[in-house]
Amino acid sequence: MDIRDEHSSYDATPDQALSALASHDGPIVVDFDETLYLRNSTSDFLSSARPSLLAFVLVKLVDVIKPWRLRGGTSAARDAWRVRVLLILMPWTIARWRRQAVSAGQFNLNEPLAQRIRQREQDVVISTLGFAPIVAPLVEGFGLNGLTVVAMDPWRSSDRDRGKLALTAEAIGRDQVARSAVVTDSMADRELLEASAVPLRVVWPEAGPGETFGRVYYPGRYLTKVKRPDGRYVRKILKEDIALWILCTVWVADNPLTDTIGLLLLALSFWAVYETGYVDNDVIAERHEEDPALTDQFLRRKVSFPVWVPLAWAAGAGALGVVVARFPERPSVLDFLLWAAVIWFSLGVFRIYNRLDKGTRILLFPVLQLLRTAAFVVVVPTVPIAVLAISLHVMIRWVSYYVYRTVPGGWPGGAELPVVRLVAFVILGVLLASQTAWSVLWSATTISLLAWHLFLARRVLPAAISNAHRIDR
Repeated sequence: MDIRDEHSSYDATPDQALSALASHDGPIVVDFDETLYLRNSTSDFLSSARPSLLAFVLVKLVDVIKPWRLRGGTSAARDAWRVRVLLILMPWTIARWRRQAVSAGQFNLNEPLAQRIRQREQDVVISTLGFAPIVAPLVEGFGLNGLTVVAMDPWRSSDRDRGKLALTAEAIGRDQVARSAVVTDSMADRELLEASAVPLRVVWPEAGPGETFGRVYYPGRYLTKVKRPDGRYVRKILKEDIALWILCTVWVADNPLTDTIGLLLLALSFWAVYETGYVDNDVIAERHEEDPALTDQFLRRKVSFPVWVPLAWAAGAGALGVVVARFPERPSVLDFLLWAAVIWFSLGVFRIYNRLDKGTRILLFPVLQLLRTAAFVVVVPTVPIAVLAISLHVMIRWVSYYVYRTVPGGWPGGAELPVVRLVAFVILGVLLASQTAWSVLWSATTISLLAWHLFLARRVLPAAISNAHRIDR
């Protein structure tokens, strides 16, 4: 449970807190992030860095490496390391932040609370576990320069370990803390609340941390953060769609390594555009559907999604993918044109699909599935058994979608579809071999595709086998 959702005896409504502050005779200690400043200052500072994609990569590397563990630190030190990395490797960020903080501070100021503070400015202390170089420009932007600001030094890890109570007591004295009214949004400040005369824990309805690097785009971000935030859908794409691309071509390629790398780049190109179809689907649903299935992340606009940047990713990754997939041969102009045609056709089909009624969408659904399953064939050749596997993949998904749209409650046996696909692949594979050459059955492509079908059916196949029984005994 988020610590902001934890209930306590200190809870107060905004009106109650403002009234208590007006009548309080003593110092006032005010939390900063999501209290006086209605957002998270560290998150906004990180997001202000430019170029934003470079800053995003650096911060993600910090999250992966976890340098705070080298000295036995905990994940609480993560933000300090994130800030340090940007201050060292992108030092111009702090100057940009100082310029931006003026407008950011005014726009995200908790005005009712600020009005109370201005009436008692000499007795007010801002106490935060945010970082002084980040918080100070915002306070200046508020026009509250007379306040005492207690904040962390990003270069001193011990500040967070000591905690907000110790830092505040050091700045104003423990006796002043004992006389103070404390306003904060989080029970992480429990010690400070307990040490004060008037503890007020207030969750301001307008407050929210925002998404760090919410405006940074990379392929897959909308899928993972908004459309399917549990992450399972991306794993499904990897083990079904992209895995099928590779298995259909790798064994017939002149250079399996460059073929695989090229396919991965082409997949990146394709999904950069296909993902825009999901964005458009949600936007159209919000505007025109009576009961749209939209995630909370979409409704809160957690991640922005640009219009042209995905197309730039698609163009760059696609061009490079064509070159690598064709290596050591030189790709022709036709190769690039064919891939560009697939990309634009996919974009157009998805937009048409999104604007049709749900019944008519059933007819266009297999076209979308064919594109996401077999787009690579315009660049990389394949073999008949692979075409069979692709066709089955599309048909199974189409049947599943048809049942989803037309049968109340869905298909009771839907979980067994991987087994159905496996059995169909074996039967049709034997039929194909009988009409071409039996050697098809023991080719590397066939064996790897059979293994792939078994892998996808691994969770339901044992149950299907164990449930089989004779009815004549």
